[in-house]
Amino acid sequence: MFFNLMHLNIRSLVNKTNELESYLSNSHIKFNVVAITESWLNERTESLVGMDEYRYVGKNRHDKNGGGVGFYVCNDSTFRIRDDLNTIGSPKFEMFAIEIINNFKSKNSIVMVSYRPPIYEIKQYFKELEQVLQITSNENKFVYLLGDLNIDLSPEVSSINKIQLNQLVTCYNLKSMITVPTRISNTKKSTIDILFTNHPENIIQCGTILCDLSDHIPLFACTNQKINNKTVADVTFSKYSYSTHRINNLNEGLCNADWTSVLSCDDVDVAFQNFIDIFRLHYKTYCSVTSKRQAQKMAKNKPWITKEFKQMLKRKKMLYKKYLKHTSSDNYTALKSCSKLCNKIKCQLKRQYYFNLLQQSNGDSKKT
Repeated sequence: MFFNLMHLNIRSLVNKTNELESYLSNSHIKFNVVAITESWLNERTESLVGMDEYRYVGKNRHDKNGGGVGFYVCNDSTFRIRDDLNTIGSPKFEMFAIEIINNFKSKNSIVMVSYRPPIYEIKQYFKELEQVLQITSNENKFVYLLGDLNIDLSPEVSSINKIQLNQLVTCYNLKSMITVPTRISNTKKSTIDILFTNHPENIIQCGTILCDLSDHIPLFACTNQKINNKTVADVTFSKYSYSTHRINNLNEGLCNADWTSVLSCDDVDVAFQNFIDIFRLHYKTYCSVTSKRQAQKMAKNKPWITKEFKQMLKRKKMLYKKYLKHTSSDNYTALKSCSKLCNKIKCQLKRQYYFNLLQQSNGDSKKT
């Protein structure tokens, strides 16, 4: 398997986790690492962004809302969090690094994601970034730096911030791989999302992806770098099936379970925890999906999506393409109007689908 990366400034991950997961599961490119900026997560919401095929790790803001950086790492990739790099700089320095472990003869890969808010002092940011690059440059590893630095790297732009950034990364043998616009508005096109690497010869294809999850356009890179995968037995899937066969087996397992630790316990709280532990064990045993193919199929299955709604999604995608090609105010208004309507109808369809399921099971405690 070859190493592929993606980056997206998502501007609220919680609100777009399902859409991002659907996009990744239907993509013809298997991304090992998906870098996220402006996750807007905190301690209360970071547990709400899980995906079946990816694990999320990152750094959130603690003093105020917004910001936040992190990665979705594919379950079959082996990695470690680089705490030595992640603790560099002030708490306001938003950078997070992981290292992809490779058991092949190929070197490991250090992947970093960073976000610099427009108000963050540029000299301070460069100083902290250089401390990170000093360490990574002394390691014999592939290095990838992705993110949104709010510095326009468009070829026609000649700002002092762009010049200083290019000088800094060049000192550490990093080259920019993205030259096309990554953010488009009615009045401006800019390249503020980045992908730097110390081995550009590894990248066989890179650019931007057509995706309207954010006002930033996702960027990607496909490499010729081979990486090792975990075996299927090492990969845990969090999908569960509630087929009649599985539910019957679960009921039988619960009937035959040893409930002594619950029935003979004098402490109510302990007894309740014992009950939960026994039930959870049987639930995972009989209902968890262990087949990767079946888990992927379930992830793609959205039974509340109707034929008419699929047509609306196609129209939204067409309007998005039209807007990127001609960034007029009329095209922008048409796109936003269609996007708002799609989100509204999607919520209605999903709510109605689950309401109908509950109505069908009304009065049947086993089904509910």
